[in-house]
Amino acid sequence: MRALAAHNTAGEISSLVIGPPDGPPVAAMLESDQQVTVVDVPDDIINLIRESGDELQVLETLKAYRVELEGEARLVRQEEAS
Repeated sequence: MRALAAHNTAGEISSLVIGPPDGPPVAAMLESDQQVTVVDVPDDIINLIRESGDELQVLETLKAYRVELEGEARLVRQEEAS
């Protein structure tokens, strides 16, 4: 799965739209200090979304991630970020 992540220059995510690569186009509203990056979604997040059904648990899990912009953009856990 791919995601459209709206984030600041530090990679802190403000919104995330997840969908299949062949899904319909999506858009995100940005603040002036934000940018949008397309990233792959880690398997643990995909599994949590599919199996949990608990939106609060999914949101809490996503708070542990940020967008890593060094090299190929990707979602990483906060403690993995360089």
